[in-house]
Amino acid sequence: MHLLHFRIWVGLALALTLVACASPTYHSATPIAEDAFNVGVGLAVRGYVGPNDHLIEPAPEIILRKGISENSDLGARVGGNIGVDWNWAFINSPDFALSLNIAATLTLPAFPGGYVGLLADVVKSEDFKLTLGLKPSLVMLARPKEGTDVFGNRDGYYGLAIAGMVGAKFDLGRFVLMPSVNIYAPIESDERLDFAAGVGFYF
Repeated sequence: MHLLHFRIWVGLALALTLVACASPTYHSATPIAEDAFNVGVGLAVRGYVGPNDHLIEPAPEIILRKGISENSDLGARVGGNIGVDWNWAFINSPDFALSLNIAATLTLPAFPGGYVGLLADVVKSEDFKLTLGLKPSLVMLARPKEGTDVFGNRDGYYGLAIAGMVGAKFDLGRFVLMPSVNIYAPIESDERLDFAAGVGFYF
């Protein structure tokens, strides 16, 4: 009963961050099996919505994931940016998981970033997981195609943001399907929300 109450409160707390506060997260809080290796593709769109303009652009990626132990795995992605992440599930029960997720990214041409976040599998079974997350991030967010100044003006943003995510994992046997939506709220800007939404396919 105590674990059930804990799971409900964690889920509610992470869900509330999504209301206030987006790059797809193609993994759950539960690590993949030790020594397993997954290769996949992510098909996504990303952009932002501001008071006077908006942007939506494609963001395809190649995604990799390697199981390190029963409670941790490593990931890598190559696309609009290059990134690596480590996911450690400090709670990993049959019906709930809570993990620390640490990532480093490089947005081309030369914008370093990363995040330290919490992910929670609030619904968990062998073939389905529903994941909520909170990820304070240092990121390069979207700008208009004709924009040039990305350091803090209203057309672009490089800096701190609060990110929330919701995703799911469907294990369909021959492949894994992972839809995900991430929303970013730049800390120094209350005029825009950035987003990334996509579907990951692991084979």
